[in-house]
Amino acid sequence: SIVMTLLFLLVAVVISFAAITRMIREQRVLIGAQKALGFTPGEILRHYILYNLICAVLGTLLGWLLAILIVENMSLYIFAPKFCIGDVPLVFTWRTAVLSGVLCLAVFLIATLLTCSKLVKEPAIDLLRGDAPTRGRRLFFEKWGFYQKLNLYSRTMIKNVLSDKGRMATTMVGVMGCTALLVGCFSMKMGIQNALSAHFEQCASYDYRLVVDSEAGSAEDFAGVLDGEGTSYILIQDKLKNFRPEGGSWETAHVVAVSDAEALGDYMDLTDISTGETVQVPEDGVLVSRRAAEELDLSEGSTIELMDGSGRAHPATVSGVIEHYLPYHMIVTSDAYYEQIMGETADFCVFLLKGDMSGLQEKVQGMDGFLSLRDNSEYERSGGELDMVIAVCTSLSAVMSVLVLLNQISMYISRKARELAVMRVNGYTMGQTKAYVYKDNIVLIVLGLLAGCLFGMAMAYVDVRVIEAGAEHYVRSPSLIACALACAIMAVFAAAVNIIALRRINHLSLTNVSSN
Repeated sequence: SIVMTLLFLLVAVVISFAAITRMIREQRVLIGAQKALGFTPGEILRHYILYNLICAVLGTLLGWLLAILIVENMSLYIFAPKFCIGDVPLVFTWRTAVLSGVLCLAVFLIATLLTCSKLVKEPAIDLLRGDAPTRGRRLFFEKWGFYQKLNLYSRTMIKNVLSDKGRMATTMVGVMGCTALLVGCFSMKMGIQNALSAHFEQCASYDYRLVVDSEAGSAEDFAGVLDGEGTSYILIQDKLKNFRPEGGSWETAHVVAVSDAEALGDYMDLTDISTGETVQVPEDGVLVSRRAAEELDLSEGSTIELMDGSGRAHPATVSGVIEHYLPYHMIVTSDAYYEQIMGETADFCVFLLKGDMSGLQEKVQGMDGFLSLRDNSEYERSGGELDMVIAVCTSLSAVMSVLVLLNQISMYISRKARELAVMRVNGYTMGQTKAYVYKDNIVLIVLGLLAGCLFGMAMAYVDVRVIEAGAEHYVRSPSLIACALACAIMAVFAAAVNIIALRRINHLSLTNVSSN
């Protein structure tokens, strides 16, 4: 919420500043007329400050009303798989509302002062002339060979981009904010959705789990059936037990004990989170999963306590931290070390299986001690909880991109109207004239998309870490697919805005260039 709030604030500042700047600059001649009629700069400045503050107050009140309608008709489902606490009603808090209102007023006031304070000090005669052409400065790259080889048309477009730093910054920041918002949402969804596939690609290579009750049946009997079927398997202990860091609170974990550490490598890849290399099951310690280490502040050399069936705690030494994406904590050790610390032999009751299991279900489900035979599809994460969030953020991005891009392009066309009309009179086609506007806009949008992807990936990492509850672990690495989707959506929005805005060029007056 903090990251997204800051992102919304950044884009809101850009939109507000761009809108106010455009409004005041378009009234340059009107300000000149007011000064010519005897109004002082202070009176004119107070007029615009009062006008924009009224707009800010109305906008704030409208925003509060919209927020109240939303919280009265929606509820927020706290997304914490395996640890859900149910439906929590949204609450409209006046503290947050007032803070947002103050920020809105501050943005409008600062933007008005920055834009208007210098303008009202200019002589009335200069203001009445309208926009004065800016005096070009020689830029550092104009002596470069590749720039000098460009035609005048291309060089002019490049200088237009760099000479209007306000437009350049506003367009890039607006596109960056919208893109980052989408990248963050898509990355969260894909981080959840791809966690299980990442686990079975990186950490586990078995296909099925056969679980038996060793007290009701014999694991050897099941092993005989598997041998008869020619099924590859390894028999391990996988028991749910309580554990805790030394002096901490009790948590639950799957305690895996193996007798053949080398054979386990064909079914489970124990990857060290620091080095990324495969580690062997230690003979005198335990390996703990990543989320257990992060939640309980464990590292190599730490001491944990395991609880036996009688409720007694037994200390064990952590020998390493391994990658693990399944929604539970896991502790891996050898059967010898397990017996040493717990004072009991490991209960081997879980078969990890590879290959085709067709027909195996009928043969084992009637045997004494059979509990379950399941494939990896029992673990499923869709990320569907974020679909509504993505839809809302996509809608907001569309609105923000229209407000930012359409405002900037329209203002740019207004300032360049005379220049564009002269191009048409001098024989430039309509396509060439429009390209003069949209080509540099494309460059700014592309730069905004790149910056948005970088900012969005950083935001997504923070967001994924926040929504990891308990033992839940999701994919945190940057998602190129999320970036591609976000850029594609923003490109569609930008193309639509450009098409709409460029239609103004069709209506430029060519018979009275000075009127443009």
